[in-house]
Amino acid sequence: MTDLIDVAQRRQLETIEQSLASRPAARRGLSRCEVPACGEPISPMRQAMGATRCVECQTAHEREAQRWAPRARG
Repeated sequence: MTDLIDVAQRRQLETIEQSLASRPAARRGLSRCEVPACGEPISPMRQAMGATRCVECQTAHEREAQRWAPRARG
């Protein structure tokens, strides 16, 4: 016997599956760093997460961004 909760769960699962099916494919990362002067390889794990820079270039990029970020006044 199907009750109201079973129907709601089935509908929720169908909605989730439809949403996931309509999403664009995840962007794969690059195999080499996008910084032209670098070109270091990017690990497969970082590629799967969508990384576009090697660890060193990403660190430098984040430091530079932090340097120019507006600071809160206290």
